[in-house]
Amino acid sequence: MIVLKHSSKGYRKGINKMSVSLLEVIEAGGYSLSNIDDANWLLSKRDEFEGLIERVEDFLEEVDRVNDEAAEAEYRAEFLQEKADEERKALREDGQSV
Repeated sequence: MIVLKHSSKGYRKGINKMSVSLLEVIEAGGYSLSNIDDANWLLSKRDEFEGLIERVEDFLEEVDRVNDEAAEAEYRAEFLQEKADEERKALREDGQSV
């Protein structure tokens, strides 16, 4: 399972070694899909689950935005550094001190 971890360069994908299915989580919570009451309980949580899915979608959109901004900032920093290096090289070639 892949998880997103925040770092100074935005969110990065990492590996989550704990991988369980949704059914395993439900059963670990003491519910059984073979029980009428538990099945009805699960159906009653449909809106809540859809709300969680929306939160995750919003989170992933934010992750993309943050990563895009981090990539843009990194690109700009590299570009500016290359430009400064080129200017220093040109000055040296012209015999001027840097």
